[in-house]
Amino acid sequence: SADDTGESEVEQLWVEREFDDGVKGRAGLFLMPVGLLNQNHEPTAYYGVYRPDTDTKIIPSTWREVGLGADTDLGGGLDLDVALTTAPDLAHWDAGSTEARDRGPLQSIHGEGQFAAARTFGTVAALNWRGVPGLWIGGSAVFDDIGQSQSGFAGNGAKLFMIEAHARYQLGGLDLAAEAIRGQINGATRLNQQLATGDVESPTLVPHLFYGGYVQAAYNIALPGDYRLAPFARYEILNTAAGFGALPASAGGAEQPDEKIATVGASLFVGEGVVLKADYRAYRLHKLPDT
Repeated sequence: SADDTGESEVEQLWVEREFDDGVKGRAGLFLMPVGLLNQNHEPTAYYGVYRPDTDTKIIPSTWREVGLGADTDLGGGLDLDVALTTAPDLAHWDAGSTEARDRGPLQSIHGEGQFAAARTFGTVAALNWRGVPGLWIGGSAVFDDIGQSQSGFAGNGAKLFMIEAHARYQLGGLDLAAEAIRGQINGATRLNQQLATGDVESPTLVPHLFYGGYVQAAYNIALPGDYRLAPFARYEILNTAAGFGALPASAGGAEQPDEKIATVGASLFVGEGVVLKADYRAYRLHKLPDT
């Protein structure tokens, strides 16, 4: 573009070592093991023209951090993945516009490695079970110090806690999936009070609670040659600002309505690496009771 000379971006770059006991250790820039799509997010891996909003506004796909990690096979189809990583930086919260609300809490502040701060760190642990052919059940938890111990910063000490669960079942042409995520940002009350009394709009306040989830069904139909048609339907409920902790509604801390999204469409797979997609999305806001 006219005001950007361009850039080169690396999504992942790490060194991995497998030890004698089967544990694999890694160091570098890698994708966080959270949700169904963050580690496998190419267009051929999901249905619909766009990823589910839950996997962009709640889980900030493509979410990557710099750190040290390890994963191991516990037997019986159970895998454990843990890591110590850089954490999002709450100081990057965009208080000058409503973009932070529109993009989601973590899309606004995670550093993707390049802009990551390392004054404090975060942890992630994921457990996934694939003991039955076609069935995948798992979950993960993230605990990050996103205040980054910055002197004089009103959000210093803020913590992120996120927990999610997911499941997918594939049998023949049938493909069923579900995902649910709940996140909290604790300790941002002082920052919100500062934002609420400044010359910024209340939708830019840091949410204490955000969540999302969806259920999805698809059916893959084999066509002549290497073609495959997959009609699908998905229903999502998400809220990027479901509450503001101790901040009263009079100061802008009012709960926002849930967003409900129904999506129907189809994907035409051409060989192994090409897919043509079309879908229709219907958006609706849940009406909150009068206060």
